[in-house]
Amino acid sequence: MSSYKENLLGYIASRSGILHVQTPDEFRAEVLTSEVAQQLGYRLFVWTVTRGLFTFGDDSNDRRDLSNPVKLGEALINWSEGPAVVVLEDVVAYLNNPQLLRALKDVARKNRNAAPREFVQVLILDNKAPADGLPVIVMELEFPDREEIRGIVAKVKSVLRGKALDEVTDEYTESAIDALSGLTADQIARSLSQSLAKTKRIDLSVLASAKQDAIEDGALEWITPDPKGLAAVGGLRILKDYLGKRRKAFSKSARDPRFPRLKGIMTAGLPGTGKSLTAKAISAAWGIPLLRLDVGATFDKFVGGSEKGIRNALKVAEATAPCILWVDEIEKALAGSGGSGDSDSGTTKRVFGTILTWMQETKAQVYVVATCNDPTSLPAELFRAGRFDSVWWVGAPNQNDRKEVMMIVCARYGLEGIDTSVVAKATKDFTGAELEQAVIDAVLTADDEDRVAVTGDIVAAAKNIRPIVQGWSEIGLLKKVIDWASQAARPACDPEERKSADDLTGFQGIVDFSPSKS
Repeated sequence: MSSYKENLLGYIASRSGILHVQTPDEFRAEVLTSEVAQQLGYRLFVWTVTRGLFTFGDDSNDRRDLSNPVKLGEALINWSEGPAVVVLEDVVAYLNNPQLLRALKDVARKNRNAAPREFVQVLILDNKAPADGLPVIVMELEFPDREEIRGIVAKVKSVLRGKALDEVTDEYTESAIDALSGLTADQIARSLSQSLAKTKRIDLSVLASAKQDAIEDGALEWITPDPKGLAAVGGLRILKDYLGKRRKAFSKSARDPRFPRLKGIMTAGLPGTGKSLTAKAISAAWGIPLLRLDVGATFDKFVGGSEKGIRNALKVAEATAPCILWVDEIEKALAGSGGSGDSDSGTTKRVFGTILTWMQETKAQVYVVATCNDPTSLPAELFRAGRFDSVWWVGAPNQNDRKEVMMIVCARYGLEGIDTSVVAKATKDFTGAELEQAVIDAVLTADDEDRVAVTGDIVAAAKNIRPIVQGWSEIGLLKKVIDWASQAARPACDPEERKSADDLTGFQGIVDFSPSKS
């Protein structure tokens, strides 16, 4: 039994009052509710403002003209048709009517001691937040699980013929289920319908595209990872080695409940050092989807709306699992969460608390990759043991790493014959993003002169770029974050290499934090 049906059964049996199911999946919620009502021996009715009150599944022969919300309230108060569940669709918009609001409160009070013939369980089905002044128990409808999706796919498979049917093997079916996980039943049906209309088959690429469109309608964004995987990241040898060894463990944790579940990593450090690129690289290297969480997009002007938004986003991530959940620049998204929260009535703090609880409690195969520039601005509880598997410091690349970064960047822009050692030596303190900008400037300058960029062009372009390391050094921020990292994080590159590194961001040998003279 699904958790929704189990919870609904318990609430109705205990006469717990008015229930509010927040979901866009109306018909599926009604079908599941009808199964619970049938199990209890209750009748199920549905009310809409356009059709009035009718028996579920029979809105043509058993319809009552109760489209007026006041008449609906009167009918519920005077109910005498035996135990029943009445589903009210989109009723929140009409709860500003004091008579209807009063009627629902009276029904909830009456039900506590009502005789079976007079008992009517009111269930509000509305994706909006509950109305002020109406005490309700809020319920959540989980996404369809794999078995439910398998049943939907089987129905579509039954209409296929020939090659379109032959290709839907057991393995292909599992891939289709992966592509549809994280969608509502309506979205699944639409995705499969689109596939049949476009290709006359169950086409995985069409399903993936439909899923991407559905997921991006909210706080989550479907990110296309770099196909080169970890090879697309220059430097960061220790971090890449760590991630390479976790792929097998991540898969094993799904198969064996006794195996430790991998939770994710935090990468902290200078802007432009490859933190975001690493998140994309993990997705490609492990062969699982990458979802970027925009925490700010969940904030809502209505009370409770922000918390609901973040919960919905996390539910989608869980239903999409296994996947990578990328929270970029988390310190900006959660700014103020460590304080009183007075600036936004505590909303940020509550959202932050929701995220922390979820990170601790979720059992889903969601690998969280959080990035931040200034970790000292984040609440200490985010780094408590059990939130992340590990926290990493990502500083500006040393000379050897800059050479590796340059090789990757030059290949990306089709440059050949560049002496990457010369460029690496001339770009002390540069981040990967700054190295790429030097290449871009060099390519554009050379193109304007109808020639191909050479080593000297990149070195000349680099002289016009001021490394962020220097700016952070001048305001004291670099020393502050490195002091934090030396106590709370693991170095993403080899500490032994850092002893002789020529940059300002290693853990060893840090004496002078003044801007570089070279």
